[in-house]
Amino acid sequence: MLDPDEYLHLAIHASSVGDHHACMTYLKEVLQRQPAHAGALYLLAAQHAELGLVERAISGMKAALAITPEMEVTRFQLGLLLLDRDRAGEAKQQLAALDGSSNPALRAFSQALLALADADPVGAQKKLALGLALPSGNPALSTMMQRFFEHLAKKNEAAVEPPASAPEGSPLFLGAYRQASS
Repeated sequence: MLDPDEYLHLAIHASSVGDHHACMTYLKEVLQRQPAHAGALYLLAAQHAELGLVERAISGMKAALAITPEMEVTRFQLGLLLLDRDRAGEAKQQLAALDGSSNPALRAFSQALLALADADPVGAQKKLALGLALPSGNPALSTMMQRFFEHLAKKNEAAVEPPASAPEGSPLFLGAYRQASS
């Protein structure tokens, strides 16, 4: 019989090859054995987000943060999902908690989303450019922010100098988890 950590690694592998069913099955096995496993709750929430089950993703990320509040990438992604759902007040609360992050890129990215929540897309673009110029330690997060920067650049008429291209990474949620857990 496998232990919860082995199931978690199987879930991460299954996700990396796009097998959502196996990934979720492994994660549910982890959570059956350890219901308060914040990493498994987060990864399951990430699967939900990737499958478009955003409300489940939001609930799962909140549950993970209730257990382990210092999961900064989880908090950032929760803020992003809340913004996507037009829940700016909740998003601002989550993102503002990252002002004290020791990761300057993550701090800049969260400030960019806060600017966006305050209807300041040019300010958001500038903060994204700043964050992309800093090492994030998370290629998946940097890749997502690069794409977001490019999206804002197309929408904004203001000329903000584009950052150097971010490295390619795995899908945001799972790539960010692998980076945070290594």
